[in-house]
Amino acid sequence: MPHLLIAGDNDGGQKMLWDAIMLSLLYKKCPDELKFVFIMKPEAIPDYYQKIQERFCAKLPDADGSVITDCDTAIRTLDALCAEMDKRYKVLYKAKVRNIEEYNQKIQNQELKSQSNPLSYIVAFIEEFGDLMLICGDEFELPLCRLAQISRAVGIHVIIATGRPATNIITGTIKANFPARVAFPVRSDAESRVVIDSPEAKKLTDYGDMFCRIKGKMESARIFSVGKKELGKVANYIYQQGTCHPYLLPPVEDSEEEGEEKDPLFEEAKRIIQK
Repeated sequence: MPHLLIAGDNDGGQKMLWDAIMLSLLYKKCPDELKFVFIMKPEAIPDYYQKIQERFCAKLPDADGSVITDCDTAIRTLDALCAEMDKRYKVLYKAKVRNIEEYNQKIQNQELKSQSNPLSYIVAFIEEFGDLMLICGDEFELPLCRLAQISRAVGIHVIIATGRPATNIITGTIKANFPARVAFPVRSDAESRVVIDSPEAKKLTDYGDMFCRIKGKMESARIFSVGKKELGKVANYIYQQGTCHPYLLPPVEDSEEEGEEKDPLFEEAKRIIQK
């Protein structure tokens, strides 16, 4: 699964899957090998994220951290990830390799003449991309789909989630670029079809039950439970392992500086929609 789309009712188990993925990644990679970008609502930020992001942080040069809570910074971060992707492709081209695994292996074997550092993986977690789709539209969808199309080879992966599985949120373009999709219990057959092209998710009743559609094949599954206390212990353990510098993404200028001025009521309208 190069990228993953998660959809379903908010009380169906999305948070549990989110934490399970997080724990699996923390067990698998050390801070030098993996960086996170979090885009989510302020009230959805768990306590342990603060300690995780201090070790696993990929951020804009002018940002305080990797947890992003406003739309403008979210768009700039996606644009920065696209710029990072382009930069990495140039690095791979010069090294004459096809993907990040081959590049890091060459560095490990000291086959590259220049003193290069291994490339770390970057995983972007977008907690409720439905809000960004409604507020920002193409400004959000275009860089998201571009990342989903070609960022796998350079080690950039995207996990998006929404509690509103509607056609104006999960568009045909997003579905085409996210072949790996997970559906938790939904309210109707139509919502189920939007996510996994099947009405099966409507039949799910238990918390944590889900259907996974990967490469056209569908399987039923049940996510394991991870408690906040357990994740907190893991975050504290990682936090005590010395310091780790944040991974700085390429700087991206605000669109307001480049072109037209925004409508004076635009910011007020965004606040109302977010509420």
